[in-house]
Amino acid sequence: MAAAPESVVRLLRDQAHLPEFVKNGESIGVEHVAAVEKQQSSFSCENAQNIIIGSNVIALEAAERVARDAGFGTFILSSEIVGDAETVGDMFAQLAEYVCQVLRCGTGADQALELAEAELIRRGISMQTITALRRVVGESSQFGRPICILGAGETTVQVRGSGTGGRCQQMALSAALHMHQLVSNGADLERDFRVAFLTAGTDGQDGPTNAAGALADPGLIGRAMKSSIMDPESFLKNNDAYNFFSQVDEGCNLLKTGLTGTNVMDVQILLVSDARSS
Repeated sequence: MAAAPESVVRLLRDQAHLPEFVKNGESIGVEHVAAVEKQQSSFSCENAQNIIIGSNVIALEAAERVARDAGFGTFILSSEIVGDAETVGDMFAQLAEYVCQVLRCGTGADQALELAEAELIRRGISMQTITALRRVVGESSQFGRPICILGAGETTVQVRGSGTGGRCQQMALSAALHMHQLVSNGADLERDFRVAFLTAGTDGQDGPTNAAGALADPGLIGRAMKSSIMDPESFLKNNDAYNFFSQVDEGCNLLKTGLTGTNVMDVQILLVSDARSS
């Protein structure tokens, strides 16, 4: 590795002795791996201008505009979705269940709705966010509009197996498994409602695969089991979501966009509509 030019080293050393880099009367120095928040500006950069030309917030706002133009009632959940991909997939499955319960109950309430709300709180969604979401769902349902919930961020995957996939495909498979479980427990995510969940990387590549992400719905696991995949959860445990999605519905639930030439992390799109009003 080439050494830094002496002029650069000298500049860094000089900067390290400025007041804003002095802590408890001692200079931090460039040789220490430490950082101190600057308390004052040491120079003016009035002729410098920084412009953010791409971010996941911009991507979310663009997606929201497209969804609104398509007739959806929209809700941006967060631009900072992080954590375990499987856990986030579970959360989106529970969000779908909650929206269905709100559409069913309207302005009223029942035990199923209260339980769905409690599950969202248990998964870390604040009461303020839940209230705002219910308002959007309620207002949209009055005009027969389907619901589009948008999120963005970057999750992580706990690697336990030797399969092929990425965090978005892992999240989509987790969401599908949890929606299937909700249906098995009596939730109505299929008969009276239509639900679809997409999660994808904006760079067009999810993990070491040629897919940007994947699409999940409440009937996906049932269709997989009918097509001889008797243990879909084993694919999740083996981090093999890509091969799962490749084998179900002729692979049409894998989103393959090709490399996009940009990257503003991942996006999640949850669509819910009331089939009874269609």
